[in-house]
Amino acid sequence: MCDTVQIGVRDNELHSYERQGKLAYPNRPAPALFEKSFELYKWNHLSGKPVRFLSVRACQLSVREHEQPSLLPDVAAIQKQEELESTVDALRGRFGHFSVRRGRLLTDRQLSNLNPKDDHIIHPESFFKS
Repeated sequence: MCDTVQIGVRDNELHSYERQGKLAYPNRPAPALFEKSFELYKWNHLSGKPVRFLSVRACQLSVREHEQPSLLPDVAAIQKQEELESTVDALRGRFGHFSVRRGRLLTDRQLSNLNPKDDHIIHPESFFKS
């Protein structure tokens, strides 16, 4: 679970800044992190310069193994979203990344064939050898 979301932005002139914001409820679903980080970006990136680098971090992490279901509608919706994401992660872990996809991605073939886990390549040696 995270309480705070932090973004880092660097523009094309290499000027950078970091901003953070607290979430209304501590949670872990990706849509909540995206919404808060995008809100921070829109609020603070007023220069209009092209972005060269963007980072998003979840801060003030805590482990909550046994959590009591809430009766508050906002927290209950967050808990349902967490259950859905954990189920989708389990299905992708068992049957592969392409076993569960959003229907919206099927309209764009190039975007729907992107597998962030398998396509992420870490190069052990530098490209710029002397």
